[in-house]
Amino acid sequence: MGEENGVIMRSALQLNIKAERRLTFSLALQQAVEILQMPQQELAIWLQNEVEKNPLLEIPEQVGVKEVDDIPHCPSLYEHLCKEMRETFSSHWELKVAEVLIGSLDDRGFLATPLEEIAALFQTKVENIEPILIKIHSFDPPGIGARDLKESLLIQLCRQKEKGSLPYQIVADHFEDLLQGRYTQIKKNIKIAPEELSAAIQKLAKLQLRPAAGFEKSSAPTATADIKAVKIDQEWQIEMVEDEFPLIQIRQDLPSLLPKLAAEEKKSVKHWLISAKWLLRSLSRRSRLLVSLTAHLLKKQSAYLERKGPLQEVGASDLAALLGVHESTIHRALSDKLLEGPWGLISLRSLLSQTAAAEHHKQLLQRLIEQENKCSPLTDEELSQLFHKKGIAIARRTVAKYRKELNVASAVHRKQLHQ
Repeated sequence: MGEENGVIMRSALQLNIKAERRLTFSLALQQAVEILQMPQQELAIWLQNEVEKNPLLEIPEQVGVKEVDDIPHCPSLYEHLCKEMRETFSSHWELKVAEVLIGSLDDRGFLATPLEEIAALFQTKVENIEPILIKIHSFDPPGIGARDLKESLLIQLCRQKEKGSLPYQIVADHFEDLLQGRYTQIKKNIKIAPEELSAAIQKLAKLQLRPAAGFEKSSAPTATADIKAVKIDQEWQIEMVEDEFPLIQIRQDLPSLLPKLAAEEKKSVKHWLISAKWLLRSLSRRSRLLVSLTAHLLKKQSAYLERKGPLQEVGASDLAALLGVHESTIHRALSDKLLEGPWGLISLRSLLSQTAAAEHHKQLLQRLIEQENKCSPLTDEELSQLFHKKGIAIARRTVAKYRKELNVASAVHRKQLHQ
């Protein structure tokens, strides 16, 4: 009887160990997917947090780095706004767009790059960029991110709950007269008393004409590249941009530390060690995959980038077959990644031909609809969310557009058909 109990206990223990390993493996895979999808800046922040959480990870001291005098650091406007950005936005895409918008501000704190150009960089519409810019308008200092002085003053007045007031009306409807000092004309047009105009002008005089005043000049680039490409002797040289990454490693004193630990502590160390090794493997795999992916895209689209030919037909499925990975892995790898080269900064995803990408998305949409619960069909919003889970950023409106092109009815009508 005792022997049977021993066998049962050993079997139960083995099952627990297997279940624990499966869970560890599943969590590690989930982490690898997240690491692959994150753009450079977000990954750098995430790695800093991982070093703080895992006691076996460390950032080695850099050899040859000079010590900086202990002088109080006055943050640049870019640093200040990036801090607010990380507290405001959560999605990879919003963070990347916000970073580009903040990096595009001039010394006054005004947006120096047209929204059309920023939208083109992310291959989206201006109306998808504007909500992010509007959120930046709520950042401090007031008036930041405006496209011109007039918009900056209106933003500042709104922050003071002055929307619709006389000062707001003067800026909104009589801005040129205000700039030229044509106060008599303003008084005549609005039909107000001289003292009312004087009070309004005094209030406007207290607003900031240069929202960025008081901050150090930002040395930030307009955006952060994830990958760089340089052509040397007719060959593309590709490297990951890891300037902002903390150089992490497993603690060098681990071998000497282990013998001093109790049995229970060693179990914890084993858990942290497995986690650290998985993290380092995932980072290495991310770099290898992105370099290989970029190399294939540059080989295919070199003429297009050098303005010698059109964009060639290449889709995520083609790249997946070449690299021996799943198609969803390609989409995650391309997500929010920027490539820097002689042409400037471009979205890596933009090197996929639009027709190939659209065709792939339609095929995937068709499969999702075919597999749905016929009694409770998926709405366009739910389909959009499923695309996002697969690493493909597609808006609800785009899903609706593709669905109509496939001659598929809406969720409401599909449900009626199966009742």
